[in-house]
Amino acid sequence: MAAPTTLLTCGLIGLPASGKSTLFALLTGLAGRQASTGAGETRRVVRVPDPRVDALVSHFGPKKTTHAQIEIIDIPGLVPGEKGRTAHFLEAVRGSDALIYVLRGFDDGQTDHPGPISELGALEAELILADLIMVENRIERLENPARKTDGSVHVSRKDTTVHATLCRLRDHLAEGLPFSDFVPRPEEAEVLADLASLSAKPAVWVLNLAEANLGTAAAAGLSQAADERGVPLVSVSARVEREIAELPPLDAAAFLTDLGLDESGLARLVRAVYARLGLISFLTTGRDEVRAWTLRRGTAAKVAAGKIHSDIERGFIRVEVIGFTDYLTAVKAAAARAGQGGSANLGERAFVEAKEKALMRLEGKDYIVRDGDILDFRFNV
Repeated sequence: MAAPTTLLTCGLIGLPASGKSTLFALLTGLAGRQASTGAGETRRVVRVPDPRVDALVSHFGPKKTTHAQIEIIDIPGLVPGEKGRTAHFLEAVRGSDALIYVLRGFDDGQTDHPGPISELGALEAELILADLIMVENRIERLENPARKTDGSVHVSRKDTTVHATLCRLRDHLAEGLPFSDFVPRPEEAEVLADLASLSAKPAVWVLNLAEANLGTAAAAGLSQAADERGVPLVSVSARVEREIAELPPLDAAAFLTDLGLDESGLARLVRAVYARLGLISFLTTGRDEVRAWTLRRGTAAKVAAGKIHSDIERGFIRVEVIGFTDYLTAVKAAAARAGQGGSANLGERAFVEAKEKALMRLEGKDYIVRDGDILDFRFNV
């Protein structure tokens, strides 16, 4: 049977007037289907832009094209101090595999805003506080059953490592530091493995700028913080993205060039989220379909085969592999030999060239699939 597709989910979070919902509406204009959760937030499946897929489509002319996908949730805006909305905000965050922090970097002259770094602090503070409460509750459960009448605390011997780890984490969180900045000792890693921390979720920061500030140093302060913490930062302008979305493809490309940009901010954002989730794509191609398949980075070839169909994984023999860069080299050679390029069968001729030039190789079940690999599995069941 074909392997079930489990989409990873990314939640958009932000304070009111950050432009979060506008960005969500623009993101979901790429592709997808909408479903109501019945709880206020909206979710859609969004394709991951991939120029490698586009190139293969132009070379093979397939009947069907399938991009990698992720699910985006527009989480209701956080209003600090409003307990009901905060509770719903936190519950929606719990259901997300990663978070996109939408931070306001523009001034509309009407709404006061504290600046992107302060907004980031307000959002993180709610997640850190929720984690702190969770950790304190766990500590209390370890201590309460054995609490002595004189007020001292005794923890059972089997729980001493867990208790000490949680106490150290509690002190870290109490300083206003996110779980993601906590560095566990070797003996603590297992204790923390199943801790469903909100402030440890993979994050991407988005600075929503005015059009005039795109390509400037407006994000300098936030950029330094992102570098220090190893968080991807994407600068976009919701206003510009809206204009791009309304233009025909050729006009949109020209508009981006005039702005000094290679691609839209939305495309950069979706790919940044995909990478932040630890995901890569391998490609399959032919006249029937060109498809990008989603894998966790570090996945072996036999497991990757199961993404397509369980029979391919079960009967795995070998996989024929060509990296995308090598494939493009073969495309140039094929086009030069034929004296033309861009025809629908250019991809097939490129594969012939790749085999002649030993750019295509056979790998076994333990081969670690790389991002952009074009794979053809050999199996027997």
